[in-house]
Amino acid sequence: MNKKIGATGSLLAVLSLLLAACGNNANSSDSASENANANVNANKNANASSNANTADASTDTNAASGADDESFTLKVGAWFLDDLPQSKDFMAAAEQKFKAKYPNAKIDWDILVGEKYFEKMKTGLASGDGDDVIFNQSVPDLAKAGYLADLSDQPWVANMLEATKPTESYQGKIYGVAQTVATFGVFYNKKIFADLGIQPPTTWSELMAASDKIKAAGITPMVGGFKDQWTLNYLMSGLAEITGQNPSLEADFYSGKAKVNGPELQGALDKLAEMASKGYFNKSALSIDWPQTQIEFGSGKAAMLYQGNWLPGVMAQVFKDKGLEPFEVGFFPLADDNGKALMGVGPDHSVSVNANSKHLQAAKDFVAVMLEQDVLSVNLQNVGLPGIKGINVTYDQPAMTDINNALQSQPSTLHQLLMGQFPQSALDAYARAAEKIIAGGKTDLTETSANYDKDKATLIMP
Repeated sequence: MNKKIGATGSLLAVLSLLLAACGNNANSSDSASENANANVNANKNANASSNANTADASTDTNAASGADDESFTLKVGAWFLDDLPQSKDFMAAAEQKFKAKYPNAKIDWDILVGEKYFEKMKTGLASGDGDDVIFNQSVPDLAKAGYLADLSDQPWVANMLEATKPTESYQGKIYGVAQTVATFGVFYNKKIFADLGIQPPTTWSELMAASDKIKAAGITPMVGGFKDQWTLNYLMSGLAEITGQNPSLEADFYSGKAKVNGPELQGALDKLAEMASKGYFNKSALSIDWPQTQIEFGSGKAAMLYQGNWLPGVMAQVFKDKGLEPFEVGFFPLADDNGKALMGVGPDHSVSVNANSKHLQAAKDFVAVMLEQDVLSVNLQNVGLPGIKGINVTYDQPAMTDINNALQSQPSTLHQLLMGQFPQSALDAYARAAEKIIAGGKTDLTETSANYDKDKATLIMP
């Protein structure tokens, strides 16, 4: 589980941690203004949604059963909600809507930002004292252990994004829902591209040609912060996706139809080697971390950054907090030499219900509330993509629109190697191979393949 928060970059948790670091001292007046704007926009979204009859994406809380005036406390565990205005707004919106049905209920937000949350969550579930509502990133594992309630009959199931269902299911039943999803791609400095006359690359060869031009101008083409291994894992996943063009790659590894030491993963290493050998990464790529890459990118020292969809919101905050001159951030998906993309997506904040909750129906109702337009949109604003169909989200950052456009027009798959269908030991070996290549060495997939074979039996396939 802990590996997953690393592997997935802890997604918005990363954003939360970053923003906490950037903005802890912040600015109460600015925060208050942003807070107010967020609420206004959230209300606009809600009204717009209502007017547009997009209510099919929501669950009418009033229709749920189990409502009463009983006094009780519902515990909600999460690792990514903190004291940032957006998190506070989301929690307040959820509580307000929930209390319309359960007026005497109290919500106890059991927040532990970072990986320690997952250790606490597992300990609580094992002892029978877990939170009622559980945000997590390993639904099949927890369902297999018997910790999660079957949610297959919940009305929001019909609105789940199809791509997320395999990771929210176990033995054909739904045990969780992706409140948010994430995707990765290449973010770029539009000013640098414009100054150098570069168009967003649509093929791998165009990306290499653009990198050549950027490097010749004395700018790092692609900044890496691979001290945080999850950033490297995601890059390798993206390279494997466009190399293999196989949405069923992990299933094929499992069945033996594809080989771990075959052309898909080797091709990704080859693409990485091409970039490394041509000097397209920063020399510090293996020694700096994710926050430092934001400074490199934000200061204009690097033109591109492979990251998740939270990057535009992160950079807006970095510009503000670090006093850097803002620039417009663009986005394009990685593509192969034929211009074919295969965008990895994955559940970010999955939420489930503790099977042993004393308030089972209320917990289910709270999950439904958090998926409604006027609650979920608050959590997503500017940084998130919904895992529920029909949710309207306001984005201040143009790059978010680029991402949505790409997702709508390009094929997608679950993030390969990263969503629990590839052993962690094999993923770690693959990352070590990638690190050797970035350092200028040579390697192969012997260790990756051996680790896969050794730990294949631990996989829980959907």
